[in-house]
Amino acid sequence: MGAARGTRLEAYVVLSLLSGLRTEEARALRWDHVVARVSGQWVSVSEAGFDHEQLAVFVWRADRAGGDTKTPRSRRTLALARRCVEALREHRVRQAEDRLAAGPLWRDHGLVFASAVGRRWTITTCGDSSG
Repeated sequence: MGAARGTRLEAYVVLSLLSGLRTEEARALRWDHVVARVSGQWVSVSEAGFDHEQLAVFVWRADRAGGDTKTPRSRRTLALARRCVEALREHRVRQAEDRLAAGPLWRDHGLVFASAVGRRWTITTCGDSSG
């Protein structure tokens, strides 16, 4: 995890290692599936923020070459350790900076792990600031 510290890959590495999120699940993760428990309800961190006792991710999609591989029975919710929450909070700030830097090139798909212009990560763009 140390090699990724402070980079666009840090949250990806932390979340994968500490939560058990698979690569294809992480690539498909959307911000509306990162949730906080607020008054007994799961609410997107986009609305609720990160400062809550319980945070989790809804693992509802998996991005593979053949498309989404998740079935309704394989969907799950993963509780997030405090270190995962911190990494995602910092990642959201980095992504906002990417959005500003990209200007009109930014394409918002709601992805947690997106290229520097908001597109889905591929093997060639994963962590690449150009892409």
